[in-house]
Amino acid sequence: MCSGHSSMRSTMPTSRPRPRRPVLFALGGYVVSAAPPETIDRTAVLRLRPHVRLQFDETRQQWVVQAPERVLMPDEIAVRILKLCDGQSRVEGIAEILAGEYRAPSDVVERDVLEMLRDLAEKGIVTHARG
Repeated sequence: MCSGHSSMRSTMPTSRPRPRRPVLFALGGYVVSAAPPETIDRTAVLRLRPHVRLQFDETRQQWVVQAPERVLMPDEIAVRILKLCDGQSRVEGIAEILAGEYRAPSDVVERDVLEMLRDLAEKGIVTHARG
């Protein structure tokens, strides 16, 4: 069972204690700290962060998000949202597409999409597309 702590201890002397960062979650033995929150609203244009890939894993027969030192396994709707985070589409446009595909109320879909994307931004998966 993963306790979120490394079983290896450093033998190097430290001159000062390291500042503790807030822990977001533990995954596969790695403790991942929260990234500074980004402001994401309905007009935001997002993309995957550099060094983050969305790809289909043939062995697992499922989509995975690969980021430094972690792998996330998104569900079908999350995969669709991540594919639409292309650096050109606004969050409101992504929500409209999904609302049409799933025949769901657009305000409910937009709220859920915003919640998911804010969470992924805090985990360092998506970021604002700049320039």
